[in-house]
Amino acid sequence: MEQVKNFFDHIDKESYMGIRDYCIYALMYNLGLRIGEVYELSVNDFNLKEMKIKVIGKGRKLRILHITDEMSRIISEWLSVRKYFLNSDKLDNLFISKKGNPLAIRTMEDNLKKYFLHHR
Repeated sequence: MEQVKNFFDHIDKESYMGIRDYCIYALMYNLGLRIGEVYELSVNDFNLKEMKIKVIGKGRKLRILHITDEMSRIISEWLSVRKYFLNSDKLDNLFISKKGNPLAIRTMEDNLKKYFLHHR
């Protein structure tokens, strides 16, 4: 548990990309989502009033998951800064790169490795 806390504590939540990455890994950890499920998320998959998220899982199976107040706050924080990313008004993908493209699964994986290696 201490390692998980340490991991999240070392993500720079003062930068837009850090807020994005924190949200990605919080979704994976708190909801047990696979990286491919996170990749598939769109901005329309959240209902923050009802505290629910739609997830397309393996075999294209739809799941509706409940989110906690904390997870809702993390998602809201990301959505509030997402608009500063290039093409954010043109893309439905929840997570976008600094170049204005859907954030690639490979980038999510590489960033995760980077956080683990630099913040043990």
